[in-house]
Amino acid sequence: MNKKGLAILMRTRMRPTPNNSTNLSHSNPPINSLVNQNLSNSEENRSNGRDQQGNYNPDASLNNQRNLEHVRESMHSAISMNKTEVLDSVLNDFAEGYFSLSHENRRKLLLVLAKEYDLNRTQVRELIKQYLGLQLPTSENAQSGGIEEDGMLTSFYRIERNLRHALKPMYEVLFERLNTHPGGLKFLSILRSDILSIIAEENFASLRALDSYLKEKLSTWLSPAALELHQITWDDSASLLEKIVAFEAVHPISNLIDLKRRLGVGRRCFGYLHPAIPGEPLIFIEVALMKNIAETIQEVLWDNPPILECEATCALFYSISSTQPGLSGINLGKFLIKRVITLVKRDMPHISTFATLSPIPGYMPWLLSKLASQLKLVEGEETSYSSADSSSTFWENILEPEEESQVIEASSEFLGGNNGMEVMYKLLTSTNYEWTKSAKLLSALENPLMRLCARYLLQEKKRGKALDSVANFHLQNGAMIERINWMADRSEKGLRQSGGIMVNYVYRVENIEEYAHSYFSTGHIHASTNLRHYVETKAEPESKAKCKTGCNLALASYFVWEGSNLSYISTIFGQNFTEILRYNPQVPNKDSIITGTRINVPFSCECLNTDFLGHTFTYKTQFGDTYDKVAEIAFANLTTEDWVHRVNMFKPTRIPAGSPINVTVNCTCGDRHVSKDYGLFATYPLRSEDNLSSVAAVAGVPPGLLQLYNPGQSFSAGNGIVFVPTKDGEGNFRPLKSRTGISRRDIAGISVAAIAGTTLVAFGIYFGVLHYKRNNKLVEPLTLLTVASDQDHGCGGSCSSSKQTISALSVGSTSTGITVEKSVEFSYQELAKATNDFSLDNKIGQGGFGSVYYAELRGEKAALKKMDMQASNEFLAELRILTHVHHLNLVRLIGFCVEGSLFLVYEYIENGNLSQHLRGSGRDPLTWSSRVQIALDSARGLEYIHEHTVPLYIHRDIKSPNILIDKNFRGKVADFGLTKLTEYGSTSLQTRLVGTFGYMPPEYAQYGDVSPKVDVYAFGVVLYELISAKEAVVRTKESPTSTESKALVALFEDVLTQPDPKEDLIKLIDPRLGQNYPFDSVLKMAQLAKACTHDSPQLRPSMRSIVVALMTLTSTTEDWDVGSFYENQALTNLMTGR
Repeated sequence: MNKKGLAILMRTRMRPTPNNSTNLSHSNPPINSLVNQNLSNSEENRSNGRDQQGNYNPDASLNNQRNLEHVRESMHSAISMNKTEVLDSVLNDFAEGYFSLSHENRRKLLLVLAKEYDLNRTQVRELIKQYLGLQLPTSENAQSGGIEEDGMLTSFYRIERNLRHALKPMYEVLFERLNTHPGGLKFLSILRSDILSIIAEENFASLRALDSYLKEKLSTWLSPAALELHQITWDDSASLLEKIVAFEAVHPISNLIDLKRRLGVGRRCFGYLHPAIPGEPLIFIEVALMKNIAETIQEVLWDNPPILECEATCALFYSISSTQPGLSGINLGKFLIKRVITLVKRDMPHISTFATLSPIPGYMPWLLSKLASQLKLVEGEETSYSSADSSSTFWENILEPEEESQVIEASSEFLGGNNGMEVMYKLLTSTNYEWTKSAKLLSALENPLMRLCARYLLQEKKRGKALDSVANFHLQNGAMIERINWMADRSEKGLRQSGGIMVNYVYRVENIEEYAHSYFSTGHIHASTNLRHYVETKAEPESKAKCKTGCNLALASYFVWEGSNLSYISTIFGQNFTEILRYNPQVPNKDSIITGTRINVPFSCECLNTDFLGHTFTYKTQFGDTYDKVAEIAFANLTTEDWVHRVNMFKPTRIPAGSPINVTVNCTCGDRHVSKDYGLFATYPLRSEDNLSSVAAVAGVPPGLLQLYNPGQSFSAGNGIVFVPTKDGEGNFRPLKSRTGISRRDIAGISVAAIAGTTLVAFGIYFGVLHYKRNNKLVEPLTLLTVASDQDHGCGGSCSSSKQTISALSVGSTSTGITVEKSVEFSYQELAKATNDFSLDNKIGQGGFGSVYYAELRGEKAALKKMDMQASNEFLAELRILTHVHHLNLVRLIGFCVEGSLFLVYEYIENGNLSQHLRGSGRDPLTWSSRVQIALDSARGLEYIHEHTVPLYIHRDIKSPNILIDKNFRGKVADFGLTKLTEYGSTSLQTRLVGTFGYMPPEYAQYGDVSPKVDVYAFGVVLYELISAKEAVVRTKESPTSTESKALVALFEDVLTQPDPKEDLIKLIDPRLGQNYPFDSVLKMAQLAKACTHDSPQLRPSMRSIVVALMTLTSTTEDWDVGSFYENQALTNLMTGR
């Protein structure tokens, strides 16, 4: 079908009928209506007790407090009142009030719900006393006529009933009433999403209990019996299809044509729907019908045309996505996959294979962390011992000798390194994944990356289960790992997550239950023989093997410090209360642990890297945490500061709050050379009061035996770690199981290494930039397009000495740790020559922090920004960001110079900036399709720095002059001098006011609050500029002497709030466009801009939503006959990101 025919089909398909419009407007119950309007009518950023000038306003604060009290009262009424006709209106009132609360007030309200409406523990204790005081009926009572016995039993039944009632928290009433109320189940999902969000910020025990109770209730109400499996097709409502587009999390849907293809011939999409949340799948799965199990995602997403369905033998699950954050942790996918398999087998008996083509999201982060930590060890060992000590307990070369030589040889013409792991790390972190563009490098890297991927999937575990979240999901649902596929996903996301590798999980119908049970009970992973070949170790002499297997159980002897409790301990070790209490018979219950005593915490003792026994825990850092605090306090000296530092990449003084870090605790499974009578050991940190006799007495073993297990260890040293035989939960010593252990010498090595460690190399960090070079190696000069080399920065004889630093900058701590490894350092002489001594003829622009010059450097065109020394902060901001952040839609930094002034050298963008094209003379007007494309390009650049970098960046100066346009009329975001980085997980911060008036949102202009939504607001202004070609602040009178002005945002809002804005909106459209634009498209962009410039940052869409909306818009600019399908309100929601 040609484009014209497809456009007509889509227009017909998507135009709502009158009946559908009626249904949409009248079918939603009250709470549903509130949810669909938007989930948060927060006044947090409009008032917060301050007036428009930012001064404290007691009246506004009082209004917030009154609003909270009103919602609290309606919540109390919803819980306490009898079930009458008024209850529905009370629940509606509560929901409406809840949505109007700010985030802080929601937190306060939920804490009230969790604490004041919990169960009545005083009543429970009293009822238990009454129950225990009752006399049980005896055989004599029974023979005495039955009346007395019946009276006794009546008392039992009454108190049991009252006790069951008292053991239910009062908030259960609210949950159950909302569940039966129209729209209430969706509201509860939103409520739990808020609870999870608050717990992530502050880990309140009462909120955890509230969440656990609500999760249990939702799991019951969303049982498979209550869910409807629905095949989603192109004939479903536009609002349902909108959810598919918005929540597709694995392979984003690019446009409506892509959506239609995924729902067409050779494809299936199934979703779980609940009657209480109509038209909205809770979770959905996409299926491709194939002849064989696909090896690449291109086969699935871009196979055109698909095969005949009758020829298919494989149903391939290639995407599973959830639409409800509030259902996190409720495994609906398990039941969905099984029911889809059953349905497909019934409808298509010729389908014999059910498989997935899945991403491996944790592989590259794990591998890069592994390489980085090993490189740290190399540097530390070279410093301490003058040579790499291959017998070090913690050292591991993760590359095979043959792999290492191939990697070094293949990369010799690109970069150098001291060893294969260093070279591999540089290649995998290279700009724009350059290694994927060389056949030689791809060939050299294939074996090690595939082998290490197999190891990651099969051997790397957390709490006995697969470390990778996607692998864990499929394995617990009964799948096996069939195959890993090289270069299966070459997208930026695929390369970043898994080096382009994808995995096939296969569901063998006859084995699903067996595989799921064995994985759940023992952690066993079923995999194909071919996959296991990757991780089979070559036979080596017994004397060289430090360990081959671990043991299921070891104990950590945790010293209970003041302020800690069993809840905290169970959280950091990932164990439940019952399991911990099992190994601590001296502790009667979870509320009775005593400060200054020890408790034993069970954990899995594993053979890590075939090198030593231990377990790596994941710890979420708190504000103010350092490596020594984590080791000495959080983990009570079960590990050491040096050991924690070795296995993490953060600097000791700069550990972001809320970041997961690795904490490795050593363990042992016993030693058959000492005794076969002991197979369970505790990792025991020594304290000042300990000695050999006291520890032996506590353990109940002879002192001599204890010393044999810990040769060379002084038990009176007051510190260090020893391994102590320990009794199990039944009070018995477990015998040593038949296994390959480790020798006493190796145990001693573990102890000493865990205590002593080695000193890491202190990197040379100057005031601003670390200038890094390798051993004065001579390399050929490189062009500006290939400056990613770490050797001499590719700048030939023009580079300054490797000793040179930016010592002229006095920027304090803000610049610490900035590394410039990917940019060329130019000399002043070379830049002056390239710009004719910075002549006016070469000057092409003037910005807030300096002048911009055209330059020709080494045969390449470049743009050079010259900045004063006073602009050091802005200089370092751009240098830091553009050195490490690379994207097609961000301007590329080539190099820098710090002689006399500060210079930044960028790629030269030939076509000027957006402002010049919209308002400059002598240029042809941009076509409407070009304007939409430039908007999409800019949005993609911003989405990248907002959502795909660590730390996240906020540009803070988005405006039309900072959007450059290349010769193909594609947009690039530039000028990062005001960019603010945020720690991972932060939502907003306060800062000094910088930027350009007309582009600043209210919360920033008034209070200095900065979040990614600052950029969203400014981007909305740019969208208005693209429509009107007007400046961000316009004169309201045409007289050149007039000083009256109005923000462009206000100008458009006056029009867009009209019932029919068409006539006045046409007056705002750039007159240079003439009639060459589709009005519907302009209207949709204006509506998107209006959403972006909403007063409340919470109600602005994310850049991801904006990209999706603009992609939808660009997919329809080719043929404007399709424009009328935007009359469908649900797709308007899609356009505005709601």
